[in-house]
Amino acid sequence: YFVQQATLGTRALMIAVRREMVVLRKGLLEGSEGVPAPIIVRTYSSRSDLFRAMVVGPPDTPYAHVPFFFDFALPADYPREPPRAHFHAHYVGNERLNP
Repeated sequence: YFVQQATLGTRALMIAVRREMVVLRKGLLEGSEGVPAPIIVRTYSSRSDLFRAMVVGPPDTPYAHVPFFFDFALPADYPREPPRAHFHAHYVGNERLNP
């Protein structure tokens, strides 16, 4: 969603991105009961300020096994300024996201 919007990569931004990636790599591997957390985060090789995350709905809920996709863009002033986020709503037919 944010690919067309350029962000100037400052040194502070790159340091913050590296720090966040370390946290994400470690934290996302520690799901409950030894099972990896149902969250996947990817970044573009040429744009380290952009992330895409997929979160899978928890079991025994109306959202079980449903993937939710989010795009995140880190502004040049990150971490002093919060990331921008975009939720991708995927509907099938007349189904609603919220039961």
